[in-house]
Amino acid sequence: MLYGIGITMSKDEENNNTKEDNAVQYMKITSAVFYGLSSFLITVVNKQVLTSYKFPSFLVLSLGQLIASVVVLFSGRKLKIVSFPSYSNDLVKKIFPLPLIYLGNMIFGLGGTKALSLPMFAALRRFSILMTMFLEFYILKIRPTSAVQMSVYAMVGGALLAASDDLSFNLEGYTFIMITNALTASNGVFVKKKLSGSDLGTYGLMFYNSLLMLIPALLFTWILGDLEKALQYSQWSNPLFVIQFMLSCVMGFILNYSTVLCTQHNSALTTTIVGCLKNVSITYIGMFIGGDYVFSWLNCIGINISVLASLAYTYVTFRKKNRQHQPHDEDRVKLLQNGKVENGLIGSCVQSSELKFKNDLIGLALASLTYPLRQHRIKKMIGSTKFAMISRNIRSLYSTHKRSIATQSFKQHEVSQHSNENNEDEIMQKEENLDEFAKEFLNNQIKMTPFQKILLTAGSSLAALVDPRRHDMIACLGETTGEDALHKIVQIMRTSEEGQTILSEKPRINTGTVNLDELKNMSPDTLGHNYYKFLTDNNVTPDSRLGVRFMEDLELAYVMTRYRETHDLIHTILGMPTNMLGEVAVKWVEAINIGLPMCYGGAVFGAMRLRPKQRQMYKKHYLPWAVKVGREMKPLLPVYWEKRWSQNIFELREELNITTLELPKN
Repeated sequence: MLYGIGITMSKDEENNNTKEDNAVQYMKITSAVFYGLSSFLITVVNKQVLTSYKFPSFLVLSLGQLIASVVVLFSGRKLKIVSFPSYSNDLVKKIFPLPLIYLGNMIFGLGGTKALSLPMFAALRRFSILMTMFLEFYILKIRPTSAVQMSVYAMVGGALLAASDDLSFNLEGYTFIMITNALTASNGVFVKKKLSGSDLGTYGLMFYNSLLMLIPALLFTWILGDLEKALQYSQWSNPLFVIQFMLSCVMGFILNYSTVLCTQHNSALTTTIVGCLKNVSITYIGMFIGGDYVFSWLNCIGINISVLASLAYTYVTFRKKNRQHQPHDEDRVKLLQNGKVENGLIGSCVQSSELKFKNDLIGLALASLTYPLRQHRIKKMIGSTKFAMISRNIRSLYSTHKRSIATQSFKQHEVSQHSNENNEDEIMQKEENLDEFAKEFLNNQIKMTPFQKILLTAGSSLAALVDPRRHDMIACLGETTGEDALHKIVQIMRTSEEGQTILSEKPRINTGTVNLDELKNMSPDTLGHNYYKFLTDNNVTPDSRLGVRFMEDLELAYVMTRYRETHDLIHTILGMPTNMLGEVAVKWVEAINIGLPMCYGGAVFGAMRLRPKQRQMYKKHYLPWAVKVGREMKPLLPVYWEKRWSQNIFELREELNITTLELPKN
């Protein structure tokens, strides 16, 4: 029985409906993923052909994509793999202005790809989202939900923030991309309209779009002289270029098909958003492989805001709206009054109503306690009589709670007077048994609730992103996020005698415990002398490390302190300086060997700050070396460095399976 309305539905029919719903949802998701992958691949291939190989004409590449679409679809129709209607005299009228939009989108999109770097291209492409949303509203009368609108605005806001700080102005590239944005929005909306209003289908629309624009595109490229430039291109004998050129042409057809498919099964806005998700990936890749990206913290933050907004839109769009299959509260009340609901549904309605009423009471109680100035709004919602009753109950509960606290406080005060003296003696005895590190840590410790720790983590990460020189924020982030990794480090240290000794003795490395003059006079090939030389060459001191303050566990706090105080020794044993390349390489080694999340963050975001020449050295030499050494070397924190000052540094490196980086000589 369907909610007691009198319509009987068998289990087989219900199962069939469920399968149909799942099939529809499956097609939505797969069509969106297919479009995203196609769009991602064609962007990379087009960039390789137009920029890396310096192919002279994006117009000729557009022509190649048109020809590939016509040939593939015509062949598929002859082989009866696909089907679409034959040409008719009123065909142009049916699909106009889609062919013009289709050609313009292809040409200006490729022009923008050639003229701009990948991060700039991705950032500017996000302006198509707002255009699509507005066009869907005015042409298709589709009003997006508030959640969709907020995610779109957040995405565009993140894109604006990312683009505001580091994009070099290129008038031609900007013009091409903004035209492409308008055409993309128009194409998505008109495809949805034409598909629903004609019998052409996906393949027919794509075939005739390409066919009708093939001759105009050929004439256009010939008039501008691009055909001659392409024929005189010197790389036609290069098989790698030919393969990528052909792949770009075929991927153009696949992209066109995936675009229509995604729009048909979802919406024009979904197609645009998926394209922008792809652009986020392209942006991250372009930071490393483009060679022309200049890092900016505002750009990085804006990109991440855009990513989060894109994920939010994806969730809002593709989640199953189960509430649509359930009766609303008003319908349930009517059904209950009519007596047409089965017992199970009556119980469900009553339970749901009780839970809702309890939640309303809690919300009203909090509102009346926290926002007394808004009481007139609550009265208006539920009526004066019910509001007065709830207010009396709240005041009664609050008064009872205060009296209970006062009584308990009086009794506790009497007991505390007799126990204060005993407690003071116990505290004195415990303090005498503490070691020096424990006394120092407990004296500087700042205790926090879990919620405060979450806020501190978010604040310190944001501050560290905005200003990487804030070492206090980076240290704070390491403490609030490193607990799990530190537990694993302690377990590793307990498996070796040297590590157990460190945990027991808790040695410190600072100018009060290390005799730097003694290290200076050691043999040049010893660890101690090399450590002293590292400190003097880089103008650093063992006392520059901040103390641990935000951790709860005493042992974990010491291990974090040990990591900070041995950081310069890790530089020394790896032979890495304190410049940007050296710091990023050491952070990768520490991340893999020690496992602290802060180290991974420093390695990833530190690499983004490298200049183009540094980035080339980083990708070619520093990063492969750091990953290899980090995986192969023995754990570093169980090493008792202070007892190895006189050990030969080359023998120590061999013992720890460390190979230093050998850069090629110019």
